[in-house]
Formats: sequence, structure tokens, C-alpha cells
Amino acid sequence: LKNVVGNAFKFTDEGKVCVAVGPDNNGVRISVSDTGIGIAPELRPAIFEMFRQGDGSMTRRHEGVGLGLYIAQSFVKLLGGTLTVGSVPNKGSTFYLWMPLHRATTSNVDEMQRAS
Repeated sequence: LKNVVGNAFKFTDEGKVCVAVGPDNNGVRISVSDTGIGIAPELRPAIFEMFRQGDGSMTRRHEGVGLGLYIAQSFVKLLGGTLTVGSVPNKGSTFYLWMPLHRATTSNVDEMQRAS
């Protein structure tokens, strides 16, 4: 989540960044929306790849090596979730993070209380 929110602020010079959280199909959905530069449709399939950036030119305005979204998606997948994006160039992007939630049982709660 840190990398996704960080990118939202990095690529939004003016406007806003909004984070929303809510329940969704036995899980939790977190959306991170911004009014930044957006992502061109042809670049979207590659943004979760290692070392990929929207602007690979030597004169690009934004720093980074292109690992943030790759790392974010890798962790999300390890935890059984999904990370997707919707975007309109020059209007902004919304990243959708969904993570499964498992109901706590009485034994889990008791175990956590003993551990604390």
C-alpha cells in the first residue's frame, strides 16, 4: 500500500489523492485515486513489471527505478489478493487493492490475547 500511495503523491503535482477502504466479497477493497498525470493505455500492461516506468526517457521528471508497483503486486499476490489499475491520461489513476479476510475464531482471538 505504501508504494501505491507514494506513487499517487509523486505523480500528482496538483489536485488530490484519495484512499478509500471498504468490505468486498469476503475481503477488503482499498482504492487509491489521484488526479495526477495518469497512465497511457499502452503502458498499463507493463507497469507491474520489474524496472518498468511510464517515462523511460533521460529527461523524465519523476525519479525512481521502476520497482514500487512490482513489489506491491508481488506482496499482494503472496497474500492472496489482487492489485489492478484504471487510468485516464492527464486525468489520473485509481489503483484497486483487494485482500481476502478470514473470520477470526474464538481460539484465534484467545491465542492473540495470550501472546500480547
